[in-house]
Amino acid sequence: MALMTEMSIFEVLFNEARKSHDIRGAVAACVVDHGEVLACAASADDGVRHAEDLLLEKIKKQGVSITPTMTLYTTKEPNTKRTFTDQHQDCTTLIIKAGIKSVVFGASNSEQHEEVVRRFGQAGITLMQVADQHLIEESERIFNATNTET
Repeated sequence: MALMTEMSIFEVLFNEARKSHDIRGAVAACVVDHGEVLACAASADDGVRHAEDLLLEKIKKQGVSITPTMTLYTTKEPNTKRTFTDQHQDCTTLIIKAGIKSVVFGASNSEQHEEVVRRFGQAGITLMQVADQHLIEESERIFNATNTET
């Protein structure tokens, strides 16, 4: 089996994200190891459960142990804070606690970017935005298609 390219990984993410009708913006995340997608999840339609949260819960239920060779891909840069009404931890905290050491994202979370960089840096996590402008734009378009909060 051929290893998946960044383009093919994001196509999997886009297909997953299109299943979500999250009122705060559709996002998808997956864990990739040695070029193989192990699991994917999209943000819940309720505007509360984020893709990264659901993904990490899913792989834990599957009994998958996080290894240093795994990379978490997401269509939107992880958040660093949640609104006071949410009872869930922010995705940056969840990723750090899970032991993920590499994160690649599509669309930037410009309001929280500096905090994500700081916290991931402190935790020894590599954070990188995908270089392909088409993938960045499509990540943002899918997010905005369902976001009714703007």
